[in-house]
Amino acid sequence: MDDDDQDDQSPQGPAAPPEVEEPPKILRMQSVSASDYPPSYSSNTPEEQLVLEYVENFRRQFVQLYPERKELLLCPRNEFGVEKFICTTIRPTQLEYTDLYDLATCAAFVAEHVQYEPLHDPAHLPRYVPSPTSVLAWQAGDSIDMSVLLATLLLGVGYDAHVLLGTADRRTCLAD
Repeated sequence: MDDDDQDDQSPQGPAAPPEVEEPPKILRMQSVSASDYPPSYSSNTPEEQLVLEYVENFRRQFVQLYPERKELLLCPRNEFGVEKFICTTIRPTQLEYTDLYDLATCAAFVAEHVQYEPLHDPAHLPRYVPSPTSVLAWQAGDSIDMSVLLATLLLGVGYDAHVLLGTADRRTCLAD
């Protein structure tokens, strides 16, 4: 055994890798059952697959034309690990509660009923964006999850809602 091999081992054997704590969102996603959701959440239709191909073509062209620009959040994975075009994640949804048909009331509802969790890595786009259905059921999510939920609810009652992503300093993100 050479000296390099000895550095990697303790008297008890090879050193164990450091424990990596999973973000809460990932832990919630691991407990999701496909039987509790429509089949469209756990698979893509041929049409959706074609859209993903078009979006990937657009992404490649964008990167080639604008190599200095930040990465776009186009096709994150959902709570089932299925790649979905972000525009299909935002689906107009109207709840039966008429109080939520007002912009301010709807925004307050999301803020009060969904526990905010900072992004796991705020310097990078998330790999996963769960459906608004799951975010509402979990009552927890990051800023993107909450924005998608709010846009979904506002679109459902006729507002012209969009989700835009950008960056901000830590103080702004954590409302410190």
